[in-house]
Amino acid sequence: MLYTTTRIRFAHYVFALPLVLLAILRGEVGPDTATYIQNAQDLLWWGDRASSNEVGYEALVRALELFTGDPRVVVGLISLLAAVLFFIMLHMWDEGRSVLSLVLIPFCYFDFTMNGLRMGIAFPLTVISILQLERRRTVLFYVFAIASLSIQMTAALLLLMLFLARWGVALSWKQVLYGLLIGASVLYPAYYVFDERIAYKLLSYSIMASPTSLSGTGPLLMSLCAALLALWISEEHHRYLGVAFFLIQLACFKVSSFSYAGLRFQDMTLFAQLLALSYWTIRPLRKRQVAAILLLGCVASSWTARNFIMTTGEPSAFIPYHFVWESQ
Repeated sequence: MLYTTTRIRFAHYVFALPLVLLAILRGEVGPDTATYIQNAQDLLWWGDRASSNEVGYEALVRALELFTGDPRVVVGLISLLAAVLFFIMLHMWDEGRSVLSLVLIPFCYFDFTMNGLRMGIAFPLTVISILQLERRRTVLFYVFAIASLSIQMTAALLLLMLFLARWGVALSWKQVLYGLLIGASVLYPAYYVFDERIAYKLLSYSIMASPTSLSGTGPLLMSLCAALLALWISEEHHRYLGVAFFLIQLACFKVSSFSYAGLRFQDMTLFAQLLALSYWTIRPLRKRQVAAILLLGCVASSWTARNFIMTTGEPSAFIPYHFVWESQ
């Protein structure tokens, strides 16, 4: 894929099969996996509805009950769905034209499929909803947007960021107003329906202990690298889009100094920023630019590997890796 004239086709994604199997065959690997298994067990066996669950996620778990009543298998199937949606999202976003989209694999894939499963379902659906709006498929836009919000409410902020990532500075004031009206038409009904759950989310973040002052340094540095790379390899009218995302990242970094919600927002902002960088990259790329992209990919991989190996004062939740049948 270093040859930018070669497009990634769906057949090429067979090489991602080991990544997919790594996610769906895992045991209690990942910080939140045990919580998701317990949550599925409470919902399927006892009918207990957790107040932290969005309606769409509960509906998804109950739909999978038609195939199996084993909570571990249910979580494995959700991981499979997250993995499939992730690669469909990558392909649809830039139609396989940019190797830069592959940088999202070390940054997002493992977190989406082995940790924050609701993000792994909701965020790709949000991306797909934006692409439907671009194709003037308004009904499908609302379907995918509402589905993503029903699974992860923070997807509402991602929806706005993806408007910026996809259209950026090319938007006129009329189009911005149109986008805000569409966003409001999705967000207001969602807030009206999920107001109690939103209040619970805000309360749960408020009672958490504050993260360390350096917790959000990784996404901040990655965002800075992506912003500098955008100045070099993006199309002329969109070179400063990376700077706009970096400023959003700085604001989220400030929030992360006193709330874990800021860390979630940082990851979300970097996700949208890398998608924007992938979409607005000049083609074909020069060799030095390809080398810079590979370097960014190596930085992302090193950062992810560090998170796998090290956790603050506790053993890593990812290492040692073990299969699902070893957890029973």
